[in-house]
Amino acid sequence: MRNAEITEIVKAAGMIQSWHGAAATREIENNFEILGGIFGYKVAFRWLYDIIWCKEESQFPDIKETTDKVLTLVPMVLECELNKWHPDVDGDFQKLLLARAEVRVWITSCKDAKRHIDLCKNQISRFPGTSGDHYVFAVYDQKDGKPIIEHYVAP
Repeated sequence: MRNAEITEIVKAAGMIQSWHGAAATREIENNFEILGGIFGYKVAFRWLYDIIWCKEESQFPDIKETTDKVLTLVPMVLECELNKWHPDVDGDFQKLLLARAEVRVWITSCKDAKRHIDLCKNQISRFPGTSGDHYVFAVYDQKDGKPIIEHYVAP
């Protein structure tokens, strides 16, 4: 994934207007569906993760009628849990640790966004094989009424 694409993901996360309920989920899905399409990716919803950008190729390129596809690239996966109150790391975030994507996006809200991001980074550091992994955090702080948007590369 190019740095320009990661920059656009950060911008899209920063453009979220609603941080609560079904309207927020639709807004996030719409923003990331449009952006994925602009980059030429297939966008899948609620298949392993809340949103996935992927590339597929024909398994049998010499046969034009086949619908068999193989997954060749997953540049982005996104998980979203908007109704959190506590800053603890939860299972939805932990699914991102397993993703073989170029960037993992976590969108949530809680009462202490900075602490939540720090706890997520701690979880990343304690999981083997994460060095160099890219994450985008978009965490709405319910106390301050503002989101924290951060691109993080695991050391």
